[in-house]
This record gives sequence, C-alpha cells and structure tokens, in this order.
Amino acid sequence: MTRIIRKMLVVDDDDFVRGFCTEMLVSAGFETETAIDGLDAIDKLKTSVYDLVISDIVMPRLDGIGLYACIKKEYAYLEDRFLFITGGIRGDIEPAEIFPSLTGRIIKKPFNPLDFLKIVESLISVPVAEHLGKEGINRRKEPRYPSIVDCSLLINNGYMLELFA
Repeated sequence: MTRIIRKMLVVDDDDFVRGFCTEMLVSAGFETETAIDGLDAIDKLKTSVYDLVISDIVMPRLDGIGLYACIKKEYAYLEDRFLFITGGIRGDIEPAEIFPSLTGRIIKKPFNPLDFLKIVESLISVPVAEHLGKEGINRRKEPRYPSIVDCSLLINNGYMLELFA
C-alpha cells in the first residue's frame, strides 16, 4: 500500500521556529514548505495545495490572524486545517481566551514536540481530497483570488475578533 505524504506549510518570521517545526514534520514523514509571514504564505497558497497550515500569530507585514482570515475566505478547505503556534498575543492574555472557536488549534511556544505532532495528526485525519469533495479544488466558478487585495488590508490592523465569533 502506498503511503500518502502530507504537505504542510509552516509560517513563522523566526528562522529557528520555522526550522524546528520543519525538522519535526520531516522526521515524522511530512513534506514541508515554509513562509516568513502571511503574505509569503498567500503567495505559496496560490501555487500549491497543503494539508495543513501552521502559523505564528505575531509577524510583520501580514500576521497569523490576517492569514487565517484570508484562508477562511479564499481557501475554505483549510479553515479547519490551521494550527496557530504562538508565544502569546498581548502580555498575559491567552490566545484560546480570545479565540474560543480555535480551542485545540492553538499551541503555545515553547511546546513539546510530541504534543505538537499529535495535534498535527489530529488535524489532518481526513485527507484533503476527501475534504474537498469529488469536484476537488478547481470547483470554483468565480475568479480564485478576487479578494487578496482586501486581505492585504488586514496587515497588522489589530486583532479581528469578529472573524472568530
């Protein structure tokens, strides 16, 4: 039986964190690509299909919240396949308190590598092809990226809490 290799996108502005996550994922048998911020991730999403996006929250240019908002709008198949890794948002506020709908999909740095991999595996339990349905990713009738310009307006304009209600 052929094993399906899952493809992950790791988005973090910190070289060490990107490298650490990539090393863990590759050693667990996943294919990975990296992006340095949300805008870089959007460029990669235009040309590749991923099984999971793993993103920091606080980043320059386009933060993780803005990236998640774009994914919800343009790449709905990834909405439930998005994992935040973060050192925190503001001071002592816990990300899960602000985004209760994302409970179980936010892991705080520093994290245990085994816990990280367990969460990753739980989020990709259904293959992307099944998640997309028989028509697959090309089922859109309208242009694929009509609102990317709108998404770029989200660049660090605060935390868009209404997106997660």
